[in-house]
Amino acid sequence: MNRIPKIGDVVIYNTTEQERENMENCPPKHNNVAEKLPALVTAVWGKTPTALVNLKVIHDGTSEDLWKTSVMRGTGEMNWEFAEEETEEEKAPAAQQ
Repeated sequence: MNRIPKIGDVVIYNTTEQERENMENCPPKHNNVAEKLPALVTAVWGKTPTALVNLKVIHDGTSEDLWKTSVMRGTGEMNWEFAEEETEEEKAPAAQQ
């Protein structure tokens, strides 16, 4: 959990039940209405692993994008987490800086 988010990171956004209902009921229908959706970090508010981020949530529908602002890191609803854990190779260069 020491990884610091940066603009351009792909993360996982944990949707709420209301967001999933909105996506299901807003024409045209979304094909990927899930509890967890990929998201692109568009802004970072701080330089710590717990910094708040703005997200563009990615779905495979054709209607409006889902934008989220000032989202906290975590595993619950309306939180984000990294899409993949860092490997040892990814950690090594950071330790050398």
